[in-house]
Amino acid sequence: MATRAKGSVWEIEARDVEAAGLAAADASVFLAALRSAAAGAADETAAWAAAAATVLRPEHPHALHQLVYYSVFAGWDRAARGPPPYWFPSPADCKQTNLGRLMEANGHRLLGSAYKDPISSFNLFHKFSVENQETDDSTAIVWRDEGLDDYPVKRMSLKELRTQVMTVANALDTMFQKGDRIAIDMPMTCNAVIIYLAIILGGFVVVSIADSFAPQEIRSRMEISKAVAIFTQASLSCLCYIL
Repeated sequence: MATRAKGSVWEIEARDVEAAGLAAADASVFLAALRSAAAGAADETAAWAAAAATVLRPEHPHALHQLVYYSVFAGWDRAARGPPPYWFPSPADCKQTNLGRLMEANGHRLLGSAYKDPISSFNLFHKFSVENQETDDSTAIVWRDEGLDDYPVKRMSLKELRTQVMTVANALDTMFQKGDRIAIDMPMTCNAVIIYLAIILGGFVVVSIADSFAPQEIRSRMEISKAVAIFTQASLSCLCYIL
């Protein structure tokens, strides 16, 4: 992290804001707005949500975002509570995600009147999914290889998917530590899905990088995320793993 975090948001000074990349003329105004947002917050999560929504802007330097985030959560007990939250999607945003659309389309049918929306009903929907799993022979992925539009679509069963995911996850477990960040820079292929699920299953953190990015942009995201490895694909027939 380029700028050292403070013990709390109240310890951030104008010079810290300047060191994080904001112009001196704007530092005092930013700091006043930040403290005002934090003053009305009940806890760290609320303070960060307020700062992210009303104070920080996309055009602000990344180091400034880091300074505020890590200072707000300086006293957060990660061992007991897990990593602190970073993003707070709106109800409308949640409904537009793949999972949100799935829940909106099937929530009332599966859960009846208990279903409300993707946020408040997530735990209930997850419990239902765990207790009513598909059979191993059910189809998990349907796809067609790029450039083979005239060929029949391919299918992978849940059993086949589980086997391949566990194979990759076990391999990763021999090379990395739990919590390590592993990047994926691949088109949306069946292999990419397997790798993504394997990283999660293995207890690692996925860093998603668009396969359209230029080398410098990929490098930048690797450095920011501190990823220790990356899966990429040089061609449709070549899958690469790079330390």
